[in-house]
This record gives sequence, C-alpha cells and structure tokens, in this order.
Amino acid sequence: MQVLDTVAAYTEKPDGRRIPVEPKGILTQDASPGQQATYIRDLKQRTVIFPDVAVGDTLVMTHRRDMAPRTIFHQFTEHREFPRSGAFTSVKMTVEAPLAMGVRVKALGKDVADTVTQVGGTERHSITITPQSYAPEEAGAVSPLDRDPVVVMSTYRSYGELGSAYGQTASPKAAVTPNIAALADTITKGVTGKRAQASAIDAWMKKNIRYVAVFLGSGRVIPNDASTVLKNKFGDCKDRRR
Repeated sequence: MQVLDTVAAYTEKPDGRRIPVEPKGILTQDASPGQQATYIRDLKQRTVIFPDVAVGDTLVMTHRRDMAPRTIFHQFTEHREFPRSGAFTSVKMTVEAPLAMGVRVKALGKDVADTVTQVGGTERHSITITPQSYAPEEAGAVSPLDRDPVVVMSTYRSYGELGSAYGQTASPKAAVTPNIAALADTITKGVTGKRAQASAIDAWMKKNIRYVAVFLGSGRVIPNDASTVLKNKFGDCKDRRR
C-alpha cells in the first residue's frame, strides 16, 4: 500500500567523490518466496547494489515513500523501531510537520532524547537515540515496540478515533444480507438460546468456510463483505471472524 522511489544512491569516497548507483543496480523483486508469494503478491523488496565499495567509504541512499490513495484511513500514522538486533551505531531523526496538521510525536525507550522547536507554523522534533550494545533476537521475545526505542507519529487523537475510522469502512462489510439471514435461520433451526445459536453458526462457519490468506491492496486491512465470503467459501482472518 506504499510506493517507494529511490531518489539517489551513491558510494561516497573519503575524498568526497561520489560514484552513483546505475539504474540497473536498483532491483525490485517479490519479497515473499515460494508458496507464500502466491498470497502476498504486492509485498516487494528493494535491493541497491553500490559500486566500487572499499573500507572507509560511505553508502548513501535517499528514498521517497508515498502512501497509496487513502481508501481506508484519511489521517497520518507512522512508526520507526530501533531494536538492539539492528546493530545501530547512532540514530538521528528529524520529524517536521505543519502545526495545523496536529501530528503527535512520541519517542520512547532507553537513551532517547527529543528536542522540540517551533518556527513559524512548523513544529520540528530532533530525536537522537544512543543504541545499546547489539543483541540477537531471542526466541519467543515480545515485540521490539515493547522493549526497544521507537518513534511513533499520528494525527489521531485517541485509539477510539482510530477505531472509529476503521469501523466506518469495515463495519458495512458485515451487513446481514437476506441469504445470510436465511442460512442463519437454517443453521439454528431447533436450537434455543442466543449462546447456543451463536455456537452453532460458529461451528458451521469453521467447517464450511476455509481459511485462505490473501493479502492484496486494501485487503490487508479491510475485510471482504460477508456475502462474498459466503459465496467463495473462503476468507482470511478478518473475513472469518465477523
């Protein structure tokens, strides 16, 4: 759901010379190999091959990332994680946004400093992170979001507002159509009590609607409508839990 443009990439020598990466040295390919690639076709990987790299050189890349048309959320959200397994030497990050946008920025974690300044109608966050020593990921560890430095940005004022934005697009997909209502009546015929009826419908769904993980475009977040899932007899996690 994003478009990545590599604006510039080059090898910088100690004497200041810059050797640019040729277009053929910037490769885009599927990020998921094998059978998994069947279900995650729009997940890509960018590889940049730098020329004439030697000890003491600096590799420089400038990227521009644009969000796809906002068919789901019409506000801005972003976060950057800096886990110990990333082997960072130092981190400097600048976040600038018009005050009118109301972007909230929070830098969390150990040895994280955030200096906030305002110039005219723009607010700037100058964030520095002093990474801890490298440590490989542990099996079964909690998310880096819960244990390592992270910078979170959002124009949403609360989780409630975020949930409401999602619900405006996702909730209509759960509409009960006449054919779904008729099927529910058939499944629950002779079954008394709301809980028992819900259990009967749940059991029917698990037996008759297959789980198939297909993540394409906005389908990564928004479920398919219930009538389509019933017709296809398959759906992903969002489709089967409504």
